[in-house]
Amino acid sequence: MIAPIPVLRYASIDSTNLEARRLAEQGEMGPIWLVADEQTAGRGRLGRQWHSEQGNLYSTLLFPVNASQAKAAQIAFIAALAVYDVATHFIKNPNISLKWPNDCLLDDAKFSGVLAEYIGGVPPMMALGIGMNIAHAPKGLPYPTTYLATHSPSVTVEAAHEVLSARLQNWLKIWNDAKNFAA
Repeated sequence: MIAPIPVLRYASIDSTNLEARRLAEQGEMGPIWLVADEQTAGRGRLGRQWHSEQGNLYSTLLFPVNASQAKAAQIAFIAALAVYDVATHFIKNPNISLKWPNDCLLDDAKFSGVLAEYIGGVPPMMALGIGMNIAHAPKGLPYPTTYLATHSPSVTVEAAHEVLSARLQNWLKIWNDAKNFAA
């Protein structure tokens, strides 16, 4: 059985990944989840803004990583596998695809993104941010977006995070035990 990981909850925060970095710099070793109802400065890859209104999942897992920065970059796609598992848990026969390196698509529309940030130190740490559209999706973006509740009205942020945490731990164990991406 997978042990539950402690969760720090925030009503509002600038960014769960930024907070994870601050905690790591203060000596937090994790693993620990940071989950926010909203982010005021959420971001995605390449510094892109991540729309962070209430009703969606904004989370970061802070944990030590026993890998080089280059190898640890694989963790973003490992997280995408866990997001895939969340969608298949709540939606029967979903049309899901994973777009390298960090997007999760449902019916060819983005519903989740992953931001993996390697934090140096001894041991090195990973801030693995996962945003998931649960109750709504941002509009006006140059690509289509969707949210899980359009396909499964009963899904909640809490339930999605519970499945995400368990599935991510499983995929990280497979990745760690095999010491390679092929596993």
